[in-house]
Amino acid sequence: MEKNQNDSEIGKDFYFMLILGILLISVGFVIVLVQDGDFYKNIGYIIVAAGVSFVINMKSIRYIFSQNPIMKIQKSMKENDLTEITRDRERGKVILTKSVLEWARRRKKDTLKVKGVTLELFFKKDGLLHDCIKDNLFFRPETKTMQVLLLNPYSTNAITRSLPESGHIDSTIDPVDAICGHTLGRHKEYILYKDFIGSVENIRKLRVISPVKIECKIYNTLSPSFLLINNKKAISEVLIQGIMRDDANGKLYGILPKLVFEQGNSEIKDSLENHFDYIWNYDSILLDDFHIEVEEKNYEINRLFLLYNLQKSIWERQWAKETKGRSYRSRFDELLIKYKELFPGHAPNRILDIGCGDGGGGSLSLLEENPNAEIFFNDISSNAIELLKTNITILENLKNLEYKKYKLVTSDMLTLLSSSESGCYSLVYANFSIIYMTKNKAVEIYKKIFDVLHSGGVFMMSLWTRKYFEMPIGTHGTEGVRPPYKFEEIPMTEDLRVIVGGSDVRKGEIRRFYKDFEELMGEFQIANQNNKFMDLENIHHESYEDGAILRVWVVKK
Repeated sequence: MEKNQNDSEIGKDFYFMLILGILLISVGFVIVLVQDGDFYKNIGYIIVAAGVSFVINMKSIRYIFSQNPIMKIQKSMKENDLTEITRDRERGKVILTKSVLEWARRRKKDTLKVKGVTLELFFKKDGLLHDCIKDNLFFRPETKTMQVLLLNPYSTNAITRSLPESGHIDSTIDPVDAICGHTLGRHKEYILYKDFIGSVENIRKLRVISPVKIECKIYNTLSPSFLLINNKKAISEVLIQGIMRDDANGKLYGILPKLVFEQGNSEIKDSLENHFDYIWNYDSILLDDFHIEVEEKNYEINRLFLLYNLQKSIWERQWAKETKGRSYRSRFDELLIKYKELFPGHAPNRILDIGCGDGGGGSLSLLEENPNAEIFFNDISSNAIELLKTNITILENLKNLEYKKYKLVTSDMLTLLSSSESGCYSLVYANFSIIYMTKNKAVEIYKKIFDVLHSGGVFMMSLWTRKYFEMPIGTHGTEGVRPPYKFEEIPMTEDLRVIVGGSDVRKGEIRRFYKDFEELMGEFQIANQNNKFMDLENIHHESYEDGAILRVWVVKK
């Protein structure tokens, strides 16, 4: 109400100044025309100048510009008052669209380029662009083509842009929880997806009535955002969305002009246009070649990709000190026990333990059995490494001795292996750690492991098979009880599962489940095919827990 009153007062001042200015200009011109003397003519010119100053005074200028929608939006953004535009989604987009169309009609170029996160209001049947095209009001005579880039709603870019809509606008979103719960069905309920479908449907309809050719392509990449560009100006955008705290069903949503790059920023403007052209030419597909059925299958792959980027955070959360980790000493050391049976004379002097966790998976036993060996304990989680350090101290106190030759390394296992010299380890130990890698990455890890082992060195590992899901609850795990994790299959992958429930600490954790030993053997053969260092003909393997666990021991020739 206060803003409307201010606008009204500005308007009244404007009309008063305008009328007074016109009267002064008229009187001044009469004096100049009627009077002969220079003195009176000068007085007349002064009165005309005063009238002109009244007409173009700053308050009038401000009022004129205040009626421009894009200026209103920028004013609201400076005042941090975005809710007026975004609370009413349709009204906000109408204001924005009017301002953009008003500006775009002035452009002098034969190709109009439009790009945005979503442009549904532009293209819907009763939208402003539809009316402009229908009445031939939008395009200049020289405009021949309109190029439209729409964001693929199934891409990782679209998923991350939709996540804020799942939470309150003023709250911090947990990306792991948000992505785990961001199923395809839920994604389709969000504004970005619905706007994309609406845009596509109506672009196809507009092609029939448009006086110019409308071309549309779909892009995936994360790129600089902007609405429209011409030779002198580019308008970038900012996406604001979320759930209103005072209205559980309400949405706070808007795509607002953020920055306007004009002639003084021509390099930035040129860069944005070049980026548009690059995406258009090399990193997008034609709308007619975009098949929703195929893209929906890729959606879960993209969601998986986002979760893989968060795996370090997930493991840090799992090994946080305030959460209940495993006991300092595991009762499940079968991998190491069988190793001693198979290779009784093998005395490793340099050992690598990849994915050691807090040491409860056999790492502490490895240290206890080889006190004089140089052991490298590796894990991606710094919290896990700190817990392992504490557990080693507990072991030292129990044994009344000090282990001096071990080293703790916080790193991705492939990064560590890649930086290691060939033939530098006599034993590589991986107890339920490589199961968190995709097939391609696992093969690369096997290649590196085979390389860093010296002749006669041993590689041993444990993994889960798909028989895991046939195990009854209560047969494995801490205190003998297998946690009832809720796994979700990843479409288009036969062996990957993600934990989506049953444990808040482990939510988002991705595991791989092998079909059987033959599948693992096939990957070993791929990893060994160039150098053929590993003695795969005499590989040892055993199944545990009714086939749910597979353990393997293999020697380098």
